Parts: sequence; C-alpha cells; structure tokens
Amino acid sequence: MQLAMTIAEAGTWDLDLTTGVNHWSDSHFIMLGCEPPPDGVATESMWRNSVVAEDLPAVIRESGRASAENDLFRSEHRLQRADTGDITWVKSAGRFFYDANDEPVRFVGVFFDITAQKRNEEELKRLAEELRKADQRKDEFLATLAHELRNPLAPVLNSVEILKSLGGESQAAASARTMIERQIGQMVRLIDDLLDIGRISRNKLELRIEPVDLAAVLQQAVEAAEPAMRRAGHELVTRIPAESFVLQADCVRLCQIFGNLLTNACKYTEAGGKIELEVVAEPQAVAVSVKDNGLGIPPEMIDGIFEPFAQVDRSLERSQGGTGDRADAGQAAGGTARGRGPRFQRGPWQRERFHRAPAAGTGVPEHPAAAPARSLGFHVHPQLAARPGGR
Repeated sequence: MQLAMTIAEAGTWDLDLTTGVNHWSDSHFIMLGCEPPPDGVATESMWRNSVVAEDLPAVIRESGRASAENDLFRSEHRLQRADTGDITWVKSAGRFFYDANDEPVRFVGVFFDITAQKRNEEELKRLAEELRKADQRKDEFLATLAHELRNPLAPVLNSVEILKSLGGESQAAASARTMIERQIGQMVRLIDDLLDIGRISRNKLELRIEPVDLAAVLQQAVEAAEPAMRRAGHELVTRIPAESFVLQADCVRLCQIFGNLLTNACKYTEAGGKIELEVVAEPQAVAVSVKDNGLGIPPEMIDGIFEPFAQVDRSLERSQGGTGDRADAGQAAGGTARGRGPRFQRGPWQRERFHRAPAAGTGVPEHPAAAPARSLGFHVHPQLAARPGGR
C-alpha cells in the first residue's frame, strides 16, 4: 500500500481530534522531504510548516466549514518540502467522523500531487496571454491598414467626379464610370468596417437598414462577380420575376452576400461550368438562390461550414473542380445580421430568404399580380453566354 501511494504521488493523514495524534503515510513524509518516523506520527507544527503560509488560512477555513456542515473537505493548495524548499501543488479530500453527540472526533483524508497539472495550466495561461497580445497587434495593424486604404480612394473618386463633369461620354463609358463610382462607395464602407475591428471580431457590425431594391442589389453582385465568371468561361442563368421586390435591409451587406455567393460559385466550379441565380416570390418573403454544378460541400464540413472564417479545402478549387455551396457568403450574412437576416438551407445550392418591406402606407408587403419573368438588366459579358430571364 505504501509503495502504491508513493508511485501515485499521494499521501494520507488520519488525525485523532480527541488526542491530537496525526498519523501520516510514509509517502506523505517523503513528499515533504522528511524521513518517516517509526510510529508515523506527525506533529501539528510539522503540518502547519508544510503548508505555504499564503494558503494556510484558506485550508483552515475549508476544514472548519467541512466539519461544521458534515461535508467533504476539498482543497487545492501548496506544500513546501522541508529539505529543498521546493513547492508542490496538491489536491486534498477528507472526511470528518463524529461521536454520538455529533462532535468531530476523527479527520481522515488523502491528497495527490497535481504540480504537473498546475504547470500546464500556467503554460496555457501564458500562451493565451501571448495570443491575446498577438490578436491585439493584429487588430491595431488592420485598423492602421484601413486608414491607409482610404487614402488612395479620395483621388479616385475625385477623378470620377471630373469625368462626370466633362460630359460628352458614350453610354458605355457612362455605365462604366457609374459602376466604378458605386463599387468605390462599397469599398469605402467595407474599409470603415476595418476601422471598428473590435465589432467585427464580435460579429456586431452596424447594420444600416433602409428600403432596398433587390434588383439593384443583385445587379451590383453580378457586376462584382463578372470578371471571375469571364475568366472561367462560366454560363450564368438568371430566373427573375418581373415584379419589384423592396426589402428593409442593409444594401452593402446584401451586396456582400450575393457577391460572395456568385464569386465562390465561380471559384469552386470547373471552367465552363453553369451558375444559376434565381429569385422566387413568396407571399410574405422573397427567396434568392445561387446554384452551381460544382461538387458541393463535403459531408464532414456541413456542421462547421457556417462558423466564422470556416473554409472548405481550397485545393478543391483546382484539383476537383470546386464546390457548390460555399459558406463565406453565409457567414457574411450570419455575422452581420444574426437573428434577423436570412435563413440558410444546406444542400446543393445556397438559398436566402428575406421578408419584404410593407408597401407605402398599407402595412402590407408589395406583391403585384403575377408578371412574366424578366432580366434584371445585368451587365454580363457576352463571353459568359448568359441567358437572363425565365426558361
């Protein structure tokens, strides 16, 4: 038994409260750097001197509580070796025994050496503090970067205004200039988010809710994804009802959502693939889905794909032709409009459902009579072989 206690780095005590005699196991003496006496009896001063002075009051309080409440004694405290002065962390547990008058007469317990555990905890705390400081430096870097990114945008916007004031431009040039102006405005908004990096890390970006025309939002999203589609030679098919859809939403966030969906569909679909953008009217809502003929999300990624910054293996983009449903856009929605944004359906496509804004003065969502499907007027490069409209 003594050998087992020594190997386990454990010790026992058995204190007779009527006589004050305290029997320790040999391993108890050895762990404190003492030679075990033949009778195994430890003096009270030996016990008090073994407990680190700062921890002794807490140990005494816990023993008093356990005795008064007839409860298990529990304590984690430090012991100091008599020979070397080394500190050992121990975890103790004990039980009081009582006589017929409910007076405590015996206190028996055991303790285990948990020094290695405490060292690991301290190391984890140190690493956590290092990570916190590194994260803080990252936040400061991103905030500085955001300031620097804003500087080049001012002259670009000024140049766009100059082009606008000159007049005499062709329709194509005016369209290109308008698109540049719009995209720069969105960049400014996104850079503003970097300035408030603390809110980004807590998924609490400010939402600027206002009436939004879904068609205009989707047009901007297609404009953002068009270069990637053109490079990959994808076919874009749109199925858009002719009716107007007005949402109470954040325009920039919706552009992010749909732009990311389309861009990721481009990335994770083999060259020459097919991407479908569909809007479906519902009585009180409108559903928007993006579908591609990529491989989809691997089953093992389904549970974690909507976590912040989650990504499927990027090597799939080249080695296996891509994936269908990507989570980057889903996280953009979930992170910026959690609890009030779209609902996601996990499957071969990404679908997002939005409540429609009430018609002015009625409190009833706009829902005109059925109309023929129409194109949103997307500016899609001819090489995409896009087929806007219903089919």
